[in-house]
Amino acid sequence: AFARIAGQRLLDIIGPSGAMSEKGEIPAVPIGAEFYSLGSREGIRKHQDPPASKDPKVLNLYLKDETDAIVQTILNKLRPQNMTWLETILKSPEWMDHPQISKIVRLFVRDRNEIYHETFNELNAVKNPQSEGETVASAAQELKRKGLTLLERVTGKASKEYQQLEHFLDYFDTQYKRNPKKTIEENLKDCENYMRDNGASDDVVRVWRLYRDSYDKALDVQTREMRRMIADIIAEAAEKGTSPDLDQLKDTLKGALAQMEQWRGFYAPRIRETGDWKVLAYKGDKNNKEWYRDHRGSELAARRLAKNLERDGWKVYDIGRVEKLPEDVYQDTNALATAKLIDAALDRLENKEGFGPILTAQFNRDLLAAVADEIRARGFRSHMMHRQEGRVVKGYIEDPIRRNVLYMNQIASGTAKARVARMAMAELLGEKVKGKLVGGIDPAKEPKEYEVATAYIREQLRNLDASDRVIGIAKSIATFKFLGFNLRSLAVNMTAIVTTAPASIHQYAMGGTGSMYRVYDAIGRAGKDYAAVLAGKKLANAGEQTFLDDVHKKGWDDAQYTRDALGTMEKTHSRVWATMMDASMYLFGKSEQWNRGTTMLAAYRLARKRGLDHAAAAEAAKESSDRAHGVYGRATLPMWAQGQNPAAKIGQMMYIYSKFSHNYLQMLYDLGFKKHNVKAAMFAFLSPIVVAGGAALPFKDTIFAVAGFVLRSLFGEDRDPEKWVWDTIREHLGDTTERVGRHGLTGAAGVDISGSLSIGVGIPRNMLELTGAIGGVADSVMTGGKALMRGQYSKAVESVLPTGLANPIRATREAREGVSTRANNRVWDERGRPLQPSAGETAARAAGFRSTRQAVLAERTWEGKRQSSHYAELRQSIYQRYRAWLLGKQDKEEHKKIVKAVREYNEKVKDLKDGEAPKITFASMRGQVSRMQKAPKAIRANLVN
Repeated sequence: AFARIAGQRLLDIIGPSGAMSEKGEIPAVPIGAEFYSLGSREGIRKHQDPPASKDPKVLNLYLKDETDAIVQTILNKLRPQNMTWLETILKSPEWMDHPQISKIVRLFVRDRNEIYHETFNELNAVKNPQSEGETVASAAQELKRKGLTLLERVTGKASKEYQQLEHFLDYFDTQYKRNPKKTIEENLKDCENYMRDNGASDDVVRVWRLYRDSYDKALDVQTREMRRMIADIIAEAAEKGTSPDLDQLKDTLKGALAQMEQWRGFYAPRIRETGDWKVLAYKGDKNNKEWYRDHRGSELAARRLAKNLERDGWKVYDIGRVEKLPEDVYQDTNALATAKLIDAALDRLENKEGFGPILTAQFNRDLLAAVADEIRARGFRSHMMHRQEGRVVKGYIEDPIRRNVLYMNQIASGTAKARVARMAMAELLGEKVKGKLVGGIDPAKEPKEYEVATAYIREQLRNLDASDRVIGIAKSIATFKFLGFNLRSLAVNMTAIVTTAPASIHQYAMGGTGSMYRVYDAIGRAGKDYAAVLAGKKLANAGEQTFLDDVHKKGWDDAQYTRDALGTMEKTHSRVWATMMDASMYLFGKSEQWNRGTTMLAAYRLARKRGLDHAAAAEAAKESSDRAHGVYGRATLPMWAQGQNPAAKIGQMMYIYSKFSHNYLQMLYDLGFKKHNVKAAMFAFLSPIVVAGGAALPFKDTIFAVAGFVLRSLFGEDRDPEKWVWDTIREHLGDTTERVGRHGLTGAAGVDISGSLSIGVGIPRNMLELTGAIGGVADSVMTGGKALMRGQYSKAVESVLPTGLANPIRATREAREGVSTRANNRVWDERGRPLQPSAGETAARAAGFRSTRQAVLAERTWEGKRQSSHYAELRQSIYQRYRAWLLGKQDKEEHKKIVKAVREYNEKVKDLKDGEAPKITFASMRGQVSRMQKAPKAIRANLVN
């Protein structure tokens, strides 16, 4: 419209004379973003939109051009060149197409986890293990259990030698005086002699040595960056022919780390419990005081600790919140925006007198390094700041295993975060080469992409705040409630190996070629072999075993769903709760590990047969696994669920159990629309239906809703389409066909898992549903409370317990009293009798599986209610129209229309079974008249005195 107006205005300005040639032609004139050859005045009239000419040729040409423009616009929208708002809504980060954003996402999704695992394994490794697979943690665990009975181990007791190890680790770190004139090895030998003189066995000395090696390797990891910077300074000085100046390192974090070198061979980390509440205490006189400090997660826990300390002779002098700067102070330090602004300022600075490219680059490096040090000082290296002389403040964790594992975890995760942050910044900002940007995302040319990438990096580097911890706790509770000890969840999880994994392997490992049978054969063999590897065996093929060793080393076969569920909880919960969660999710975690490992081994083998080398085949295997099973964690949350705003927090709660479904839909889109692998896309689409039946049809409710609308609009058919389909199948093909059609192969086996494989977009009906699984926990607790008040103790316990533990109780109750709903309505069988489960159905229920018979009956009941509700709405619509006629002038034509509507309604319901929907009769219409003339009895009772 703007182009047309602008073009007309241009013609008005030019006028009929002056711009035209003697032949009456006008040169090409720009209108909007294109050029049109207007030709003569007749041509101008023909090109009007719509054309004024009635010539069929002109009209046909116009329609052809319009159609082509519309089609091209639609295709461009379907395949946009730049990132759109819709893409950020529909896609999770790991599926985004922008090459630079993909590199950034990979850093946080894959590289960060790989760096973490490699660092952790390095710190936990034993140089000369006594047995295969021995680590520092396992060696200490063996020492802890040495000589104890099974009961003593279960109750958490530790051997005498393990207690000696704990004492010596702490003693050498806090009290032992080293000889500064001796080497580190000579001092360590003196420590060994001291331990043996004080009753230590060879096992205690050996495990102590393993801990020393682990802590010293951790020191190397932390000072690695400092040593690299020192080497750079020395190399730069050598190039200039001057002496290196290392004074700048003395007053910074790097200098503090350098001072830690003196603790090599003796340092043991002093890590305290995490929490926002502190407890401070002391004992002894003023000349010989012993100090104590510990942290707890709540005021209640802090006061409980204080009481225990007082009973042990400590004087508690302070209980309060831990003093620390609020997280917002650091969140507002936006390094990304700062760096980009500095970069832009330096471009202008180079043009000023006295500032050339070399000086500007030096200024840039020094400034960013200083800012980075200030921010980095509060991170995982904070416990490595220089220790002061004086009495040690007790209260830190002293148990050797827990102390070391927490420390290794902190070092590994902190190192991974720091390295990935640096690499992500480089990918975002790119590098200036001769004044031109190489790599990176230019905010001027790609503002949307730059905004998305910046927000993503900021979110991944953000530390957890209070709301994240609350959601983490709620998430762990929901996981414990619905997945803990649940065999059904384990079985459903393993169906991915026959539904999404084959299609993913076919595309990402085999390049979209070959048969699906070949993929299935490879998966079957890989599943058996990987199970053997989990049991501790080795593969005969050395190359494949090397691949699996790398998989484990890099954490590729991690149980990511379990890790995501437990990640935040480990930082906010007690050890008791963490132990319970570990136990409840153990089998589920193993099933997920088997899924990923089996998929990668099968994909690796097929990729190698395809001709790929080891590295390329390993990459194809990893991609196949990630695409098939999804990547869990904060790094793959959709952009609308990232951030600190309330909407994002709600989105995170809603998304808890939606990752697999979302990933499945994105894989379907990638296989079909982008890779054009119809075979794999159709397999991925149909395989869940084969396994779990029509109930697992993606967007089933939406599809049938649209079908119902079409049937009513075009054919006047008001029957529920889903009910009509299954009623027709049952009528012509029998109950067994219906059961298999509804619930697939698992339905034929007598169990229903369709609900867990169904893909849809549920619309929250209330605030509880808006919070997803977390709201489901609250709903279960409220339901249990109501059942308790009614005296239904079994149902109350079932509602509160984890689903896996509640299933046997539910199965026992249903076997005794029959199946009933949450509202205590009976479930009826095909003959209209109370549904009484068989022995086999009771056993399946105890394991968490609803019988196919119960599922089919429930679905038939729901479909019938839905259809009855629809016909009830139709009846009420006619009644309302009739009452309006009674209130009005009682027009005869309107009355005829009402009678026609009644006749059409009765025609629709006459083919339904008895009881499905009542007809509209003369009596029911007369009842409407009566209601308009006299108030019903119930209403009169409320109105009359």
